[in-house]
Amino acid sequence: MKPAPFEYHAPESIADVTTLLGEHGDDAKVLAGGQSLVPLLAMRLTRFPHLVDLNRVEELRGIERENGTLTIKAMTRQAIAEHDDTVAAAAPLLAKALPFIGHFQIRNRGTVGGSIAHADPASELPAVAVALDAEDRRSLRALIRGASEGAPADTRLAGLVPTPTLPERLLRELAERGSIREQGVLLLAAGHPCGPAVLAAASDREPDLFRIELAVARTLAERAVRGSRRAGRFLRDYVAATIDRDNCRTALVLAAIGIEEPTASLFLPGGGLRPEEFERATATRDPVMAARALGAAGATRDVAPILLQHATSPADLERALEDRAVTTVQREARLNPLGPAPVLLFLHRLRQQSIALARLVWGAELGVPPAALAGAVVA
Repeated sequence: MKPAPFEYHAPESIADVTTLLGEHGDDAKVLAGGQSLVPLLAMRLTRFPHLVDLNRVEELRGIERENGTLTIKAMTRQAIAEHDDTVAAAAPLLAKALPFIGHFQIRNRGTVGGSIAHADPASELPAVAVALDAEDRRSLRALIRGASEGAPADTRLAGLVPTPTLPERLLRELAERGSIREQGVLLLAAGHPCGPAVLAAASDREPDLFRIELAVARTLAERAVRGSRRAGRFLRDYVAATIDRDNCRTALVLAAIGIEEPTASLFLPGGGLRPEEFERATATRDPVMAARALGAAGATRDVAPILLQHATSPADLERALEDRAVTTVQREARLNPLGPAPVLLFLHRLRQQSIALARLVWGAELGVPPAALAGAVVA
């Protein structure tokens, strides 16, 4: 078959692209590498009166690393990024994911920006975007707690994995900041999406760590939901399950604290757990009762035994839920080795190693006996 008739545009600058898109609106479709769009057009599964080809716009092509920040422009070919030493050094997860994308001829034409924008259900790059946000959250949590406890900068950095939005230079600068508010200012100046949330939550004279971490979680959960909306079933389910686990941990902490104020504002939307189920659990004011209430909810019934077993130990609960996530991703990776699951599995394994390293360093800083440290890491 051949595509329906369309008018072809080949602009050579970003200004020309924006003019064309402004002129034609929803009647125009942007063409990047064409590895997903062209087959859809050829089979007439979609049609657009205007096609705007970005391949002549040199401003949208290239890889840069400046002051520790990695920038991969939208029209950079996947094959170029795959073999780029700068990408391998600054974003190892992305470098590991790129060879999984189709055949080498697909990667020779496909672009990094096009893959993320199209969000094909079998695409690896949307999964990488979601996974890197999750790693950012873990790093910010460690750095914020380190600032609160006055830990040395090197200790705060233990086990943290640099990402394109939290490069090594920025991680080091955050670790050297003496207060959470200073960290929020730095994140805001660096353009990190969590900057406004951290700064706003840290504005009190005595910042509440729990609420700051929740603000970071909310920002990244919203990004994950948006990023997975057009992706495949597995990635959507993965994001929803991650948000459900966050809500379960929050509900058990709130139940243990016995908080008086309404808890609806602390609920993260985007998972399968409903707000009323979350509030019912927090209202018990008992973590074991809360775990039973959450276990009865449809979305979190599969983790009910874990919630009950670790209801009174947030650290053990977090570790057990992470192990459960690894098991789920491993199963999907075996069933669909060409989908996004192998990329997520790599990240989870990297995260487990990083957490183990962080436990060793923090334990040594706090004077924990070596035997106890070894047991914690093995567990």
